[in-house]
Amino acid sequence: MIPISTKDSFDDKLLAEGQEYTVGTNDGIHFKNVIYVGSKLINGKEMMVFQTKKKQQITINPSYHSFTIEKDMDNMNHITQLQSGFGNDNREGE
Repeated sequence: MIPISTKDSFDDKLLAEGQEYTVGTNDGIHFKNVIYVGSKLINGKEMMVFQTKKKQQITINPSYHSFTIEKDMDNMNHITQLQSGFGNDNREGE
């Protein structure tokens, strides 16, 4: 048996920040075309945070989460654009 350190993370990094997903919860509700922006602590529990294209935030408790479907991204959304540095005033060569 391999010992597990308390420092080991159980977060498999299944969701990529800036990637677009359809997310479902175990009560049958689903949110289409939302962008994963990361996670945040609420009352000591880590929650998944998504954003709609209208910049509304959706926070989902991972224990209530049922499924995630990754969407194909043909071009960058505003989050991946910020992460890549495109659209910043500090562009190379300028």
